[in-house]
Amino acid sequence: LGGPAIFRARVLRLLVLFWAVKVLIDFNLAWDDLRVTILMNVGVVFLAFPLILIRIFKLDPVEALALRAPKPGVWIAVLLGAPAGLLAFTIVAQFVNLFIPVPPEMLETFGQALLPPDIPVWQIIVMMSVIPGIVEELTFRGILIHGLRTRWSPTLIAVGTGLMFGFFHFQLFRIPGTAVLGMILASVVLMTGSVFPAMLWHILNNGLALYLATQDVDLSVESWPVGVAALAALGMSMWLIWKNRTPYPGLTRATRSASEPATTLVSGTR
Repeated sequence: LGGPAIFRARVLRLLVLFWAVKVLIDFNLAWDDLRVTILMNVGVVFLAFPLILIRIFKLDPVEALALRAPKPGVWIAVLLGAPAGLLAFTIVAQFVNLFIPVPPEMLETFGQALLPPDIPVWQIIVMMSVIPGIVEELTFRGILIHGLRTRWSPTLIAVGTGLMFGFFHFQLFRIPGTAVLGMILASVVLMTGSVFPAMLWHILNNGLALYLATQDVDLSVESWPVGVAALAALGMSMWLIWKNRTPYPGLTRATRSASEPATTLVSGTR
């Protein structure tokens, strides 16, 4: 059946291999400059993974990476959903912290590592939001969804790729919120058939979180009306995307493929 069929059969094993390589690189290669570390460990490594697979398995880059234009209304939904989602992820983190408390010292150390005083804020935002927002989407909501679209249902794709995205962030306290973000971004790609809205959402999420952190703004949600409003705004955003949907190509065909062999078998016995 050719390269694309082999790719679909091996995509999960290849992702596990990529995860192992990423672990080795992150824990063994480090530069004195945080910007160089992020550029190499995130920008180069995450970008190399989909590009290597496209070349090896002779995939169409536009299809494999979902490089399609969505409907204009999707962009409005993303601008609404990104800040609402950031508050929603904060709620998830607060809830998880009730069962798995994170020591304040760990959070403080993590924050200091992300926001070194000797690097301008705009450079931090570029390195921590723009670069990850582009290259991580090409991997998780690009090449990975393309490989799973004919094997898994849309719901399983959203949940499964979201969990995989979470486990690529090695700090335990980051996994739940990051996994929820991954599920939302995967849903956006499945509804729009495009990776570009997910890129913008990812960039806005990271950039807004970093900027608020530099301004010492606490995102903790102490009032339940604020939390309800954030979840309502997030729901409205997803509804707008649904109303402007152009579903990911191949998902309907994947749903039918499970019954096609049975139909062929029955028709052959008549």
